[in-house]
Amino acid sequence: MKNTAIATFALFALLLWGCSKNSNSISNNPYYGEESGPFTYKVENVRDTALEQSGDVVMVIQVKKLSGAAQDVQMTATDLPEGMAVTYDPAVAKPPFNAIVRVKTDRVKAGSYIINLKSYNKETDSIAYPMTLTVKPYSKTSTSLVGSYNTTGACTPQTGSFEHNSKIEAVAGSTDKVNIFGLWTSSWNIVIQATITDVEKGTLVIPSQDLGGGLTYEGTGTFDRNTIHLNYTVSGQVVNETCTSTMTRE
Repeated sequence: MKNTAIATFALFALLLWGCSKNSNSISNNPYYGEESGPFTYKVENVRDTALEQSGDVVMVIQVKKLSGAAQDVQMTATDLPEGMAVTYDPAVAKPPFNAIVRVKTDRVKAGSYIINLKSYNKETDSIAYPMTLTVKPYSKTSTSLVGSYNTTGACTPQTGSFEHNSKIEAVAGSTDKVNIFGLWTSSWNIVIQATITDVEKGTLVIPSQDLGGGLTYEGTGTFDRNTIHLNYTVSGQVVNETCTSTMTRE
């Protein structure tokens, strides 16, 4: 009888100890704790960076879950200057996840900008993560004009008005010289070289040049992000014209 009572007491004590252990295991389980309560998260590794007026830079940010059941977090960007774009891969996902952030500039004015990377969730307000982005001047100013254009203009007293496609390419081995194809005529066989004199003020010069066939070009111009205005002369044995052209980036 005595042995039976002792055995019963021992079994009862063991059951109490087991229940207590299981209860503590559940309450102290970090996974259980993270899943309880409202969904919260944080974004890390947003940092200041720099790039040229036309270029791109990549960084990796981390989106970490702090509590609650994971929900979609969407990434956006605001307060971008003209010519700047920010993309994410992925742009929407459930944390934890890493996102590749690519900042791209396309002829952005040099300077320092504060932009905001933003995260958004349906149950929380958007959160802004400011970063300073320094846009450095072109290492090759010719880059600012490279591209395809629609060109309109007029020459007097002979040619009259015209419209055709043109293109600009950087001169190999030079930082400030470009070749203009199809300026005066639609033929890209006639290539006119120009030199950028001040990229910030947007000025260029077409130095006097003999392009063969007895034709000489000379002129000046101004430009901004999308448009080039040129004043030039075309002279030769049978040609003597004063021209204006507007090249609009396509």
